[in-house]
Amino acid sequence: RGGPSAHLIIRKAHAADDVPERSLREGAMLVGMKSWQRHDAKADIMVAYARHVRPVKGASPGTVRVDSELEGLVVSLPFTGDVE
Repeated sequence: RGGPSAHLIIRKAHAADDVPERSLREGAMLVGMKSWQRHDAKADIMVAYARHVRPVKGASPGTVRVDSELEGLVVSLPFTGDVE
């Protein structure tokens, strides 16, 4: 949320399946480690269905628009040691 980041897609075996909370949190941590928030103690991560994420025409590669957000997760980020 609020800045450039990685995108992570979690594939479900069946559309009716729920994604386990642990998988969401671990995925959010991975995204946070590749986001503009990577040097912070915590990251605010947006969770959305892939069908609600669309590329923005004419924008730089990777820039997307999110039509509907499922939830927001705030996750703690591990210290990676790469301090600027």
